[in-house]
Amino acid sequence: MDELDLRIVHALQVSPRAPWSLVASVIGADRATVMRRWRRMEEAGAAWITCYPVLSPEHTFTLVELSCIPGRTLQVAARLAADPHAVSVMACSGSSDLEVDVITRDHRNQARYVLERLAAIEGIRKVRTHQAAAYHHEASRWRLGLLDAAAEGRLAAHASPPAMIGQKATNDPGTAITEAQRDIVGALASAPRMPTAELAARLGVSRATAHRRLTELLSAQPVMRCELAQSLTPWPVTATFFLRCPADKIDVTAQALSRLRNVRAVLATVGHRNLCFAAWVPSISHVVRMESQLVTRMPHVQVTERSFVTRPVKLMGQLLDEDGWRTGTVPIDVRRNPLELI
Repeated sequence: MDELDLRIVHALQVSPRAPWSLVASVIGADRATVMRRWRRMEEAGAAWITCYPVLSPEHTFTLVELSCIPGRTLQVAARLAADPHAVSVMACSGSSDLEVDVITRDHRNQARYVLERLAAIEGIRKVRTHQAAAYHHEASRWRLGLLDAAAEGRLAAHASPPAMIGQKATNDPGTAITEAQRDIVGALASAPRMPTAELAARLGVSRATAHRRLTELLSAQPVMRCELAQSLTPWPVTATFFLRCPADKIDVTAQALSRLRNVRAVLATVGHRNLCFAAWVPSISHVVRMESQLVTRMPHVQVTERSFVTRPVKLMGQLLDEDGWRTGTVPIDVRRNPLELI
């Protein structure tokens, strides 16, 4: 991927459904070239757009750490990657072998997934869960950094800038999401840039109605994000840090972490390790450097665990090869009963 490819990706990070004419104008290329290059990247699995379900107040987000029987880690990862609740699966270093992001319909189904679904998978030796209390920053807000503020502003104006999940707790009722809007997410899961006319036909509504519902949906929560293979970026290593932070400083610490260039996600959790964040860094040595800078700038924070991804398996419903290139999709479906997977 050259710089023009990366500028296209950055533009779609800001506005995943931006018209090709706008993308071309912003990055300084012609429309046909932009379309051709995106199609090439998408077909190769180098870059893609993910459309994922809207989070409701009753939904639960859990970070699960798994220790596996030696030699069984990849088999367990493959089983989990096929689950619609395991939205992301990463093999990692550190005290656990796998890190899995799990989204379920409610706390009852969360318990079913952790206590029964995981128990039915051979090769898992130990399970440790971290219940999300608030999502302060999420990866749909992360940018490559190749476009200036004016270019991002033009794209954001088209996108109808959403009220990001990262600005509020995951259990904050926020804006009510209608069933009609959930139908839009389902329709766009396989083709996030589906033309509005085609979307309207699939939903059986007028084009104006489809456009209005989609605009309202994107203004309520981020349901799309543009990703690219991490190995194609200057930051090929994903590092995860678990922190212990005084309760009265969680919010201000999370806000400070969210402003760091390489940080893609910041999550407050319930337990003695009450803050977690993930970052893309240039090398493994930068994991140590980042931790050193963190404790220097935030002496009230204690780093209790750190790890890095040794092999990506699945990211927000997208199956990945060992270099992080997209190979397929397992749609996220929080409505499924985890016991059906046993």
